[in-house]
Amino acid sequence: MLDSIVLSASELTRLLIALQYITLCPLLWLWLVRRLPHAIRLLAGGALALQAFLVVMGLLYEPPSAFERWLVHLDSEWNIPSIFGSTQLALVGFAALLNGWLARWRRAW
Repeated sequence: MLDSIVLSASELTRLLIALQYITLCPLLWLWLVRRLPHAIRLLAGGALALQAFLVVMGLLYEPPSAFERWLVHLDSEWNIPSIFGSTQLALVGFAALLNGWLARWRRAW
């Protein structure tokens, strides 16, 4: 029975990414995003929703040309998902630096 269930490396990667996003996005929203102030909650929620949308688009969309395939492919660099992921990382780094700069004026709890 298990011999009939054979996944290629691409299918296994797609399955693992889908399972990761299905479990982590709601948990991240419930645990982290709900505790943030309203303006930051909107920014974080929007970034999380856009990242999930880009991953779903990369998993489900079957582009007709090689250029469009490169634009949404999850393992390629310099395309839409990787640039957005880099932008999110830069935003988190900026928020951490800003928080550290502002926290030096207050006592750490």
